[in-house]
Amino acid sequence: MITTDTEIRLKGLKALTASLGDVEAERFISLIQICLSVLLWLCCIEQGQSKMT
Repeated sequence: MITTDTEIRLKGLKALTASLGDVEAERFISLIQICLSVLLWLCCIEQGQSKMT
């Protein structure tokens, strides 16, 4: 049986909150989102695009 994206997200969130607590898990997710945004921005610059869309 294939695990759905929603099930994976829920399991991940449960694991994060169990390990870090609610506030720290939320901070961790925010940090990951920032890192992904920076990576996307760097990829756009590398490809010669000056704006993210």
